[in-house]
Amino acid sequence: MLTLTACSSNNESNGSTNNTNDTSNNDVVSGDGYAGNSNNSSDNNSEVVTITVSTSATTAPFSYTDDNNNVVGYDVDVAKAVFERLPQYELEIEVIELHSTLAEVDAGRAQFSANNWNKTSEREEKYYFSDPILDCRYTALFAPDKDISYVENLDDLAGQSTIVTAGSNVTVILEDYNVQNPDNPIIINYSDKDFAKMAQDVQDGKYDFVLYPKVMVDIYKDVYHFDLTSAEVGTDLTSSLFNGNPYAYFIISKENEQLLTDINAALAEIQLDGTVKAISEEYFGEDYSASDWYKN
Repeated sequence: MLTLTACSSNNESNGSTNNTNDTSNNDVVSGDGYAGNSNNSSDNNSEVVTITVSTSATTAPFSYTDDNNNVVGYDVDVAKAVFERLPQYELEIEVIELHSTLAEVDAGRAQFSANNWNKTSEREEKYYFSDPILDCRYTALFAPDKDISYVENLDDLAGQSTIVTAGSNVTVILEDYNVQNPDNPIIINYSDKDFAKMAQDVQDGKYDFVLYPKVMVDIYKDVYHFDLTSAEVGTDLTSSLFNGNPYAYFIISKENEQLLTDINAALAEIQLDGTVKAISEEYFGEDYSASDWYKN
């Protein structure tokens, strides 16, 4: 079974739990050897501070354990690269069950979490969000005989059928569209199937299309070898599908404002110097870094 997450809200528990570090694995990454310019600490002469990041190591390709039992993945490697630029800190990676990753931040056992986090209003009330670490994009998948390469907006999908998961952000947006366009709605079919089975249904002609984050589609195609037509989704529609925030972020405790400042400064460096691009290409085969956001 392929375990993946997308650029979307993870269904974790945000409350504190009784989980302790006794059930987690911890790796340490030191930034002491970096000779760069990110002297972002409020006191560069102070002792090195240990910062703990919580992650599940079960959500490939963002966070997982490799064959050598090392915690790796896009989010994890970006976090490591950030702290290589911050010699005032030593990064400790705590592996914990996905539903407890933010509970560790709540309890103060971790100062931030790296697990392909999407920004939501509920989370913004409780946590700081770093600047973007990943540029999320949507794609529309059609049967292989369809001649379509671009979907500007939902009007381009009107009258066609799709398969969705009830309650997802995509589903809510499609439902709202149908309320506003009752004469030519998108035909919505609800299912609890995983994406691989949904994509197979589209390939088999049961439905016209399915919408899904592009980075995950590329990974699924490599694993399942789907024969589907991919159509790029317009910028405005992509933004809507991600609640106006088409990026992934680190989530940081609101007790750590200086850490937020330091992480963001280092992120800007590694986004603009190509470090994050190289990490993205390693895991995805394509540039999903958010460097364009930092250039604006």
